[in-house]
Amino acid sequence: MSASALSPKSLGLLCAFFVALTPGSTKAAKPAAGAAEHDEAEHGETHDANESDESGDEVEGDPSEALDEKQAKKQPKSRAKKRSRAKEKKRRGDEACDFRTPIYEHVVTSGEHLGVIAGRYGVLSKDLIALNPKLAENPNLIRVGQKLAVCPEIPPREPFETQHLVAAGDTFNAIAQAHGLTPAELLEQQEGALRDPNRLRVGQKLRVVEAGEIVPGFEPEPPQPGRLVQGRKLPENDAYVIKRPHNAWGTPRAIQLIRQVIDRYSERELGGPKLRIGDISRRDGGPLAGHRSHQEGNDIDVGVILHGKLADRLHFSGATADNLDLERTWALIEEFLATGEVRYIFLDYAIQKQLYEHAKSQGMSERKLDEYFQYPRGIGRNHGIIRHWRGHVNHFHVRFRD
Repeated sequence: MSASALSPKSLGLLCAFFVALTPGSTKAAKPAAGAAEHDEAEHGETHDANESDESGDEVEGDPSEALDEKQAKKQPKSRAKKRSRAKEKKRRGDEACDFRTPIYEHVVTSGEHLGVIAGRYGVLSKDLIALNPKLAENPNLIRVGQKLAVCPEIPPREPFETQHLVAAGDTFNAIAQAHGLTPAELLEQQEGALRDPNRLRVGQKLRVVEAGEIVPGFEPEPPQPGRLVQGRKLPENDAYVIKRPHNAWGTPRAIQLIRQVIDRYSERELGGPKLRIGDISRRDGGPLAGHRSHQEGNDIDVGVILHGKLADRLHFSGATADNLDLERTWALIEEFLATGEVRYIFLDYAIQKQLYEHAKSQGMSERKLDEYFQYPRGIGRNHGIIRHWRGHVNHFHVRFRD
């Protein structure tokens, strides 16, 4: 039969048939509306439409390990070449650090104590004592120039010295925070040249020593896709509610630590609202919707504890100065810290301030405050175990050590 004998309708169907057979001409059929959403929901990957409390602001590793743009501009260009060469010979993790990182040698400077040194590297004082046994005799007795071994969770950085020229309206405290320092640290850096920090004059020069580039050999590895092997699920318990049980899987060690923390908190803080447990990981780990971490069963989100009608709400609710239960929230965080197995805790800087002042009012020493908190150094300073990261005003994120 010739093509001219075909009806227009038959000719159209025949052309469509040959087009479909032509390589590269096929197109995937457009899914029905809502099909993708249904598939994700079926696998437990989507969040409640009204739930914006766990956004994709969390990252694998530490968000402040890289220099910010302002700091990067200050660094001598010659260092970049040295750093790139050092990357090629990057040291392997040391056995004493459980192969997480090489050992670093910290040299004690004037004004430092064990707590502030621990905070600088995101570790605990007891970690420093374990690596430097002589400290056990008297942890408060360290001397300028003394060398201490440390397994840094926060990468060590080269010191970078500059000057601050005092301008009209400057205050000593504001200058310190602008450079990621406490007032005490900035005053110590003046080496006795400043008698009264409350009496600055316009044009006066202050010596400032900031954190520069990461020491070669300690650069963090880029994030890698994770997975969870032989994970365990956090069991249900009267002390807490689990927001998404299908995302409550962790390593056996992490689940053990979480249960230990909650048991000790419950013994310490009788009564009160149930704890709200957010995501840990999926059963087999890997990417988890709404997060860039939570892939290996070592992370957990926990709602801050509130007063009032929001206290028993399943979803995380934002904390304010009026509704935050400081006593219970700090008691819970203290129990996490007491495990000695926490790598970091992400928490909004404004809430850090409230908890810092509460802990101080309860008699916590300056050494411990410097060891635990990033506050009051500003959000740009990578210090302590409790550190700021956006999106953590209604919950805190705990990362356990691997």
